[in-house]
Amino acid sequence: MRAPIRFSLSRDLLPLHEFPPDARQFGTPAFLDAAAAHFRSQFGGGTVEAGVVGDGLTITWIPDDAGIDPVAYAVALLEKRQHPIAVPMLRGLLADHPNDPTVLYNLGLGESDLGQLDDAVAHLGALVAAHPTHANAQVALGVAHGRAGRTDEAIAALDAAVRLAPDNRVPSASVHENDCLGELAS
Repeated sequence: MRAPIRFSLSRDLLPLHEFPPDARQFGTPAFLDAAAAHFRSQFGGGTVEAGVVGDGLTITWIPDDAGIDPVAYAVALLEKRQHPIAVPMLRGLLADHPNDPTVLYNLGLGESDLGQLDDAVAHLGALVAAHPTHANAQVALGVAHGRAGRTDEAIAALDAAVRLAPDNRVPSASVHENDCLGELAS
């Protein structure tokens, strides 16, 4: 069995209209069972537990060994523009895999898109520091700096990206990469 993935998210992200009527009150055992069932369905199996943290929800997912790859699932969520679920999931994955280039890259992209620019710069900066030839990470870092109004840093990162891969196309919203050479996955 795979290691558990833990993440927290807002209860507002749950489709309460799909929950049974007796399971719509936040924090009740029926609510937590319905939330766990919802994510088990979304994840395509595995063991899912839901808990309450403040006014949000914690999800613990233990994927089946033969089930979907959790990183690929999180990247698919980003591609579907479901950043509010994908980013917390990627943060949970990062806790167990702090140097994983795919997790760092996609987490940084998601955070940048959500306007969490300091976090995006930190994660993309860590990726670039560990893998300085990762051209797409340089592009994403430049975009995050630009969004934060840090023009000089944005230009430096984008210049590095152009020097590394002058023929590189613009990366998609998120890319599941297993290498650090800046090649795009189609």
